[in-house]
Amino acid sequence: MSRSRPFGAALAASVAAAAFLWWLAGRRYLASNDEGIFLDGALRILRGQAPYRDFFILMGPGSFWLEALALKALGVSLAASRVVTIAGLSVTAGCLVLLLARWTSAGWAAWAALAAMLLQTADPAMTQPNHRADSAAFAIAAVTLLTATRRNGFIAGLLAGFAAWITPSVALVAIALLAWLWFAERGRFIPFLSGCAAVSVCCGALLAHQHALAPMLKQMLWTRRNYGGANFMPYGSRLGGYAAFFEGASAADLPWRVLVLLALSLPALLPLAALLLCRTRQARENRELVPVTIAAFALLAAAYPRLDVPHLAYAAPLFYAIAGFHLSRAGSGVRLGVFGVVCLLAALPAGYGIYLRAHMIPVDSRVGRIAALPADAEMIRAIERDVPQGASLFCFPYLPMFYFLTGGENPTRYSYLQPGMMEDGDERLALAELRARPPETILYQNVTPEMILRIWPGSDPRRLRLEKIEAFLRCAYRPVAAVSYNGVPVQILRRAPEPGASR
Repeated sequence: MSRSRPFGAALAASVAAAAFLWWLAGRRYLASNDEGIFLDGALRILRGQAPYRDFFILMGPGSFWLEALALKALGVSLAASRVVTIAGLSVTAGCLVLLLARWTSAGWAAWAALAAMLLQTADPAMTQPNHRADSAAFAIAAVTLLTATRRNGFIAGLLAGFAAWITPSVALVAIALLAWLWFAERGRFIPFLSGCAAVSVCCGALLAHQHALAPMLKQMLWTRRNYGGANFMPYGSRLGGYAAFFEGASAADLPWRVLVLLALSLPALLPLAALLLCRTRQARENRELVPVTIAAFALLAAAYPRLDVPHLAYAAPLFYAIAGFHLSRAGSGVRLGVFGVVCLLAALPAGYGIYLRAHMIPVDSRVGRIAALPADAEMIRAIERDVPQGASLFCFPYLPMFYFLTGGENPTRYSYLQPGMMEDGDERLALAELRARPPETILYQNVTPEMILRIWPGSDPRRLRLEKIEAFLRCAYRPVAAVSYNGVPVQILRRAPEPGASR
């Protein structure tokens, strides 16, 4: 494939990535908490609610709008909910081809982009709905339009601006690109700025029409007060630490675990390598790499305060492009060696994903036919037996995916309540809403302080139990069944009879 065919290679890479990811994850159910936040929010929008005004969200409204659009157009199903994320990943693969094909052959660029997508999805959660995945895809598309096509400044501004409406901190990418345009491509500064402004006016007008703009500003202040402390993770960290990855490993297992850990840790290693490589003569001579590098580090900074490996991964595609630039300048021996190592590393997550998918069974659920591991399939069937469809339901404290799986309606504005982050006022408001409209069913998980500190080590130790809600549940509800969710028991509670109700 010649250098004159980058757009064909980009399309081929996008289609190949979409086809593989759809087979792999289009209907795949894996226990996850964050995914349910966006799906429950999308269902609320379809029921006429508005973000901020009617339900609590930490981030921008963009992902909720995109998921609601997918569910509205394709029907409420797990498969429909995956369309946005898979589309974003496949477009990102095409963007990497367009960026890399400027420095190497289109065929090599296509291989590198597909390998990057396999490494990008080494963590299965990367294929599930998430605002950071969506905003990264829009930001990367904006960078690609500005650098690989050298036109479409207005459209690039629209994309970068909407990325900030998905994840507000990703506005750093738009700001960084505006700074670069001002100094290097001033003729495209105004079109890009106009695109950012146009999408912001439209999004702001929609929220204002829904009387949700003032609640959004109030929520942003709440986020500033509470999010950073509870959610801080050091750069390159992993939940449970690195030592836990090698627990129980035999001498034969050790090399494979090292390779798997290397594949998983690339999002933390590539930025460090880029810092060293960007000082080289070749990088200084190639002006086309400058906006990609600026945007890559801006997207990386936007992950703060959660700088663990999974969150760094959302900025990784641009660092794969930077690595591809330097690799294109290397000798044939180095390129061949890197080709072999990358193929091996990419094969590990691909093989695991295929193995996982092959061991799943089909389940006809309330959200369409899905593929799940046998234990998860049994859990879903048990939940459907005990929770009537459309019933009033409250999941506590952090089980939002069950709203989507059951079709249950939450009487509160909170899809989840994160102990250690939520303020006392949030607990009081949620409790008042529960008392005003007591749900028939509660899904309750006893999240211990140790579990909270493992996931959110910066949590306020004074707020690790929501005692008022816990006391309400103990008094007003009784356990009727239990299921295992991701290895942790979840009790199904029913409203206790009112005193004297049987008389």
